[in-house]
Amino acid sequence: SGVDITHEDFSGVNFVGGYPSNWNTDTCGHGTHVAGTIAAMNNTTGIVGVTPGAASLYIVKVFGDNCDWTYSSDLMDAAFKCRDAGADIINMSLTGSLDNYFEEYVFQMLYDQGILSIAAAGNGGGTAYGYPASYDPVISVGAVDASNTIADFSRQNDQVELTAPGVGILSTYLNGGYVYMSGTSMAAPQVTGAGGLLRSLHPDWTVDQLRSAIINTRLSPGLISSPG
Repeated sequence: SGVDITHEDFSGVNFVGGYPSNWNTDTCGHGTHVAGTIAAMNNTTGIVGVTPGAASLYIVKVFGDNCDWTYSSDLMDAAFKCRDAGADIINMSLTGSLDNYFEEYVFQMLYDQGILSIAAAGNGGGTAYGYPASYDPVISVGAVDASNTIADFSRQNDQVELTAPGVGILSTYLNGGYVYMSGTSMAAPQVTGAGGLLRSLHPDWTVDQLRSAIINTRLSPGLISSPG
């Protein structure tokens, strides 16, 4: 849904660009909230992101201005645009119910090229698979609350590799505001931010090493944990 880059908590964040031309506007707040979780500055106002000011962000507005749905082809195109912009990690705070051979092929190809994709497991509850999170080359992230209890809405299946805070998450919003939101969309950027921090510390790591470190290392209390 784009990101409102005029928000005060993004002052100093390195937005390297995006697609399409209105990538830097947001009509529903979802993208701005996710970006804040990753990179909001450690200043005297608002919140602090997982990797404040340290990550360079490239934004692709896949849902347009309706913030409702998109085509699989648009998601694949967005992933390629992130790659071409130099992305090491792709965050996808979105999910769909249908798998797609070509989509899975694209994320495997990106993984083989050294790009790690992280996605929301889905908010429907139960054990159904959500995509792109449930493709093998993608890290699927579920949501937990402040007591580290798996959220009722979070999908639970054998493709979920991590859980992260996703209930009542305060982050940046439209018109310079801040709101609490819940969802695996809020959990995924927690892991993406942690992955970005690890990548900055270990630029020589392979994507397998990066993935293993994210999954097997608790970076800070309550940040990421085993879904079990």
